[in-house]
Amino acid sequence: MSVPARLSLLLALLFAACAGEKPAPWQVEVNGCETWVEGPICTIGKENLKVWIGGEGTYEIELDREALAAGPKLAGGGQQFEFPVPSTARELRIRRASGGEAFELALMPSLRPAWYAEVMGLVYKDESAARDLLEKKAGNDTVWKLFVQARCAYIRGEREEAAKLARQGAELRQALGQPGYAVWELIFLSHVLALDAFYPESRAALEKAEAVLEAVADWKVVPVQMRFMIGHQQAALAYFTGDVRSALESLEELSAFGEEHQLLSDLQISDHGQLAVNVLAELGRFEEAAQLLDRLRELPLPEEKAGFDTNRGWIALLARQAGRSDVDPKEYFEAAWSYFGRQEFGDQQKFNAQLNLAAAAVFDRRLASAKEHLRLARTFEAAASAHEKFLFAELEARLLLFRGDAQAALDSFRRLDRGARESHLPAARWQALIGIAEALAALGRREEAVEAFELAEQLESKELIFIPLDKGRETFLARRELTTRQHLELLFEQRREDQALELVRRRRVQSLALLNRDEQVAALDAEARRAWEEAAANYVRLRELEESGEPADFSAPGTSRADSRSSDRNDRLSSLLDTALANLGPSGQTPGVTGFALPKTLPGELTLAFFPRRSSWLIFALDGTELEIAEKEVQPGTPLDAVAADLLAKVAPRIRACNRIRILSWGGLDFHALPFEGSPLVAAKPIVYGVDVETSELAEPQKDAFRRVVLVADPTKLKWAQGEIETAEKILARRAGFRLDDVLLGRDAKPEPVRRAIEKADFFHFAGHGEFDQAGSQSRLLLSGGELKAGDVFTLEKVPEQVLLSSCHVGRAARASGVEGLGLAYAFVLAGSRQVLAATREVNDGDTAKLMQALYRHIEKKPGPIDLSASLREAQLELSGQPGREAWKAFRVFEP
Repeated sequence: MSVPARLSLLLALLFAACAGEKPAPWQVEVNGCETWVEGPICTIGKENLKVWIGGEGTYEIELDREALAAGPKLAGGGQQFEFPVPSTARELRIRRASGGEAFELALMPSLRPAWYAEVMGLVYKDESAARDLLEKKAGNDTVWKLFVQARCAYIRGEREEAAKLARQGAELRQALGQPGYAVWELIFLSHVLALDAFYPESRAALEKAEAVLEAVADWKVVPVQMRFMIGHQQAALAYFTGDVRSALESLEELSAFGEEHQLLSDLQISDHGQLAVNVLAELGRFEEAAQLLDRLRELPLPEEKAGFDTNRGWIALLARQAGRSDVDPKEYFEAAWSYFGRQEFGDQQKFNAQLNLAAAAVFDRRLASAKEHLRLARTFEAAASAHEKFLFAELEARLLLFRGDAQAALDSFRRLDRGARESHLPAARWQALIGIAEALAALGRREEAVEAFELAEQLESKELIFIPLDKGRETFLARRELTTRQHLELLFEQRREDQALELVRRRRVQSLALLNRDEQVAALDAEARRAWEEAAANYVRLRELEESGEPADFSAPGTSRADSRSSDRNDRLSSLLDTALANLGPSGQTPGVTGFALPKTLPGELTLAFFPRRSSWLIFALDGTELEIAEKEVQPGTPLDAVAADLLAKVAPRIRACNRIRILSWGGLDFHALPFEGSPLVAAKPIVYGVDVETSELAEPQKDAFRRVVLVADPTKLKWAQGEIETAEKILARRAGFRLDDVLLGRDAKPEPVRRAIEKADFFHFAGHGEFDQAGSQSRLLLSGGELKAGDVFTLEKVPEQVLLSSCHVGRAARASGVEGLGLAYAFVLAGSRQVLAATREVNDGDTAKLMQALYRHIEKKPGPIDLSASLREAQLELSGQPGREAWKAFRVFEP
């Protein structure tokens, strides 16, 4: 069953009227039950009952045949009611004022024993005391003993025992006719298994939970909280296995349901929101994550407030490290400490709270404050995990560096590197290598510093980029831009400009390859997904395996493992990782995985790349094997378009001598429209935008074979789209070597026929509406009864050599982790297209139609192979001189 089907929470309940007009079917959803037992029967908990009734009308609500005065509020095409229900209530009845059969739901008292609240109140504060009290109070109540014992084992970190108890509890609940509690136990089981990287088993537990609900599908009402928690755990499992796209889609569906029906409890909203924050941070969307946390902090959940403050502080710190926010995390971390610093909380929570304060102080160079927070944290260090101890030691080493003791910092970072390497903690090792590079640079040992940066980059190219499962990955993503600039500065100081350009291009390759991998994972079918999850699980379990002795001591000069064992283990990990990645996609290859190799510069082509330094802008001009770099001093933060003319003037001879220009862009600026010698740059030469990744080779056309053309027009039958396709059809039909295979217009432009047509096309033109989503992969072409998403492109067996997308936004790139993201145009290039023409933003329909007409006129004028960049240039120049015509700036041609 698909994710959308699994998350569907509406059942239509059909009743026949006794006479007259047939009444509308009941659409009822209920939340607030403690659980559900067979019948169906809602057991009454402490929360108010919330009921949503779909459709219009006036309703009377009765509890045990007594009318309630609950007034409705409008919610998502229906009405929502909320009211308290006494434990003595036995029946909820809803009647239409217009008459007809009533909706009825049986009620019963809570199944929880009298001692439940007292014991569970201790579980998260004093687990040992909770177990003692359980033995005194529970007696022979096996089912509730299992429930509490599973949670106690989880708190103790004995997750294997917790999983065993949860399985037993689920089986017993089913046997007792309590499917609601069986589902709770299966969801808990899935969570425990996922934490230990038993991903296939975790998914199996969720599927069993769904089967339990399916077995009672004839119930008159769907238990909202169970469906919601299954969907939430599905999103979490997708996140754990690196499928960020599917996680985001599931969370968005849950959020849409919650907003529409307004049935979710505050705690459910909190759980959902905090997982969404993690996913957004993974994508580098810190501003959205911060806005969501600000909304969560307004919930009336005092026990959650400190957690919200901690997360809000980290989002602020990560955004500052990425250079995208000035929000100070200090106030949030201080608020969290005022809560966790109280006596009733354990040393681990206190350690984390002080560590967070130290991290904020170190970043702001408040060195005395950082030292004091680290001193306080050390008093709680015995309770910290190995990962937390590494973070502590890394902050201590960074404090030494910022205080001017670079040699002591270097020694500390090298100890951290050894410990992280032998424990196989790649995210930790990356941080240690960056620290080594910074310390070496501070000591003037620049050659060695560059080597350390390059070693860190090799590590991130494989493990950190392609398997986003490590703790600390968000920190890595946030600091990546800063470290790139530090690396570049060292290369410039040593006049290694060619390596500087290679670094800039490599960053683009890695970032797009990460997004490509995300799309491939999201598109896997059920069998391939299980194989991926098994490979990822094997990788994680082996990585975390302790072979012998104690974990590495990050604060001590020595380590606890032999180098030979570590080397063998790393070899096995690398082999597992390669196996996991080889299972992705139709070709079994992910750009960037098999090695870094940039497309070769074509004869007569000039590559231009721009990059900001602290107080200047750089322009790289690469012509064949000869590289020229020019620089323009500016005030920090000066935008490129303010100095573009000066920069381009510095490489003007190169521009005049080339045949065409390849732009390597890092944002949405219209580089082809930048001023050059009194005209837009595109007036000088044809321009393409390099995606800068190798793609799978397209099969060479057979001799005398026709180039197959597929044309698709918007299903809403916009006049300009129809006219555009008619122009393309007329011109390409009479062009030598071309054959019109499919012309899909209006209602015929359905998703499946369009996909089949694209797979056999050499030239594909779409005219119609497009939409952009910040996830990049969700950018789409709107079709009749459906859509074609960027992620769908990777499922195609073959893509056209040339693609023309006459639509808003589809060339636009999302900003993920500080670099360009993946839009629909990028997806076609990554999947193998050689030229893709698309717009990067919303464009006027009339202007777009004129641009396309001009483009096809120029295609018609020039016989032979079609060059979209040359034809687009002529069309852009034709329109650029017309007042008010700005659409020409939005379109560009993308190439590998």
